[in-house]
Amino acid sequence: MCRPHHVATLSWSVSSHYWDSVLAWLAKRPRPRKANELHKSIRSASEDIEAYLRAKGLTAKDLTAQSRSIRGWLAYFSERENFDAYVAAALGHARSSRRQSAAQGAFVAPAIVEFRPTPGLYGSAATATEPA
Repeated sequence: MCRPHHVATLSWSVSSHYWDSVLAWLAKRPRPRKANELHKSIRSASEDIEAYLRAKGLTAKDLTAQSRSIRGWLAYFSERENFDAYVAAALGHARSSRRQSAAQGAFVAPAIVEFRPTPGLYGSAATATEPA
């Protein structure tokens, strides 16, 4: 028996502002209260997606590739251990960057590394302000 090819058509439009703001806060090593807010937001978004899929009788196969990536990112970082590890890794990178800059004896703009859930999965940016 031949089955028709399944085409994923469901996608989520997630504001780039949401990702930019979450990733910017995570890269800055948020204070515990802000970290808790960010984690709660990520967990809530993940739970909302899963509830929607269950309610509609859909699976991940019904999502577009980009939406599956977003769903996976949110699900992964909705686990507190993974979220905390991300924050710690971002902080470790920032410290390493500062040490390297000091060892070179010249100002090197600190880099911010982001793990994005979409094409261009990893991103980086240098900040333009010099340390005081």
